[in-house]
Amino acid sequence: MTKIFSVFKSNKELLKLTLPIFLELILGIIIGFVDQFQLSYDQNGVNAIGQVNTIVVLVNVTFQVLTTASIILITQYNGKNDKQNAEKVYRIAFYFNLVVSSAFSIFLFFFAEQFISLLKVEKEIIRHKAVLYMQFTGSWVVIQALISTFGSFLRANKKMMQSTYVSIIMNVLNVAGNAIAIYLIAKKDPSTDTGIIGVALSSTISKLVCLIVIVIMYIKYVGVSLSIIKTFKHFSFQTFKKLIMIGVPSAGETFSYNFAQTISMVIINQFLYPDVQGNIKMYISNVCTFVYIFASAISQAMQVQEGALIVNNKKEEAKKLIKDTRLMASVISFFMSVVILAIAYPLFSYLLKTTIEVSPEIPIANTQMYIINIVLIILSFNILLEQGRASNIVLVKGLQSSGDIFVPVITAIISCWAIAVGGTYIFGTVCKLGVIGVFIANTIDECLRALIFYFRLQSDVWKKKNLIKSKEIEQNIVPLEEVEPLKKEENK
Repeated sequence: MTKIFSVFKSNKELLKLTLPIFLELILGIIIGFVDQFQLSYDQNGVNAIGQVNTIVVLVNVTFQVLTTASIILITQYNGKNDKQNAEKVYRIAFYFNLVVSSAFSIFLFFFAEQFISLLKVEKEIIRHKAVLYMQFTGSWVVIQALISTFGSFLRANKKMMQSTYVSIIMNVLNVAGNAIAIYLIAKKDPSTDTGIIGVALSSTISKLVCLIVIVIMYIKYVGVSLSIIKTFKHFSFQTFKKLIMIGVPSAGETFSYNFAQTISMVIINQFLYPDVQGNIKMYISNVCTFVYIFASAISQAMQVQEGALIVNNKKEEAKKLIKDTRLMASVISFFMSVVILAIAYPLFSYLLKTTIEVSPEIPIANTQMYIINIVLIILSFNILLEQGRASNIVLVKGLQSSGDIFVPVITAIISCWAIAVGGTYIFGTVCKLGVIGVFIANTIDECLRALIFYFRLQSDVWKKKNLIKSKEIEQNIVPLEEVEPLKKEENK
């Protein structure tokens, strides 16, 4: 216990950087959770939002290709005071995400029905509402992509609170918009589409306002020109290649994980009981994001500090930073897991109250106990699962920032599909454990990967990696042989 307190105490600067990111991530999660919470009178609508989010989250990973890489490179270039190369990163990352996200927005709008069909949703009403929600939210992923891009630029420059202010504004606008749509316009009538359309519009409009705000903050606090003329005039294939080499594998790991979760949802929709078990999985997954949100926040703050240490060849200090971060993330995740388990009965009784009432032939008391018992069993497993997940989040980001990218990504992809997806089918359908089997498989996957990544960190193989070569750093320095002749002329 003394060691834990000393680790928190000795990393005050890291925690200061973590706090605003933590608040921003919580608020970002709340905006999706509030949509479902305020729409809980319409369980078909809630299910539809959950189905759409599995696709939208998958698409959003695409934009992490360059946002993640840009944070890593900007922090390292800033550590060497190399503004010229840093500016190239800003421009390339911005225009890449702008073009790709615009293409996805168009694609999701016109092919919303086909995407929902891929999830094997059988109920017509859920499919209908999911398509509507997709067209009003998923087709505007360009807004979220640009918010994430500018947010990463601010974080790379240690302007953490600015992104948090944006998230606060977004949530206030979203909650207010939902309230107007649900209570004044839709009047809590699940038989109409007004409620889910109103919630979707509220979410999109609030994000649009926040995009304007975060652009203003970027201009004020960072101020690097994103002129398209400068971008093409000073375009660097070397910088673009570096961003892709860092970003694609990094985002590939996240993409693989989220795609695996999508396949798990397909398995539930196809082989289990989506009205009950699909809703259970969706609500537990949403609530449990609050468990690992601190690990996500502190790992991002760690990357900012680690970048400066790595580029100045302080790799042993970087290793200590990663291990301290992992310990703090694990402690907070354990605490949050226990808290959620403690409040599970009243919380999930409320969230799943409509689901409990869908089986009139079974006494409501028995149905409630059956569903809540499933929830309590899953959340008990979740304590161990979150320990593995906290370690994975921190260790992967730590290794990626050092340049050790491919081995962690390949390991994560293999484990995710072989154990998480394969285990979901085996435990969930073959062993007939249903949604409990899904979480058993995920627990084994997270814990196994955590052990592999920890041994990878301890091996010190990552210390041999280098994202910024010495030649790149010194490219603007005048060579000595060009200076010597001038000195000789002056002596004459």
